[in-house]
Amino acid sequence: MDAISTAVSLAERIKAGDSAAEEELVTVYRRGVLALARARMRDLETAKDVTQTTLFEALKELRAGKLRESEKLSAYIASIAHNLINNS
Repeated sequence: MDAISTAVSLAERIKAGDSAAEEELVTVYRRGVLALARARMRDLETAKDVTQTTLFEALKELRAGKLRESEKLSAYIASIAHNLINNS
């Protein structure tokens, strides 16, 4: 399964209430979000906090069905992370 298919599947499963999909999203995206945060921030603990908050916000928005284009899940998560980093 390619990245776009994975993103669409995860988003749809999370909207449907699949808790395993939520865990999978965290597993799939945590490392990338942390790398992004670490590249822009000096403090590891702050980068970890940004990562946790990013994934929490993404899950909250997905559960509420607010992401209209599931194939853009990766970009959506990255934009949440960028906003949090810029506001830190």
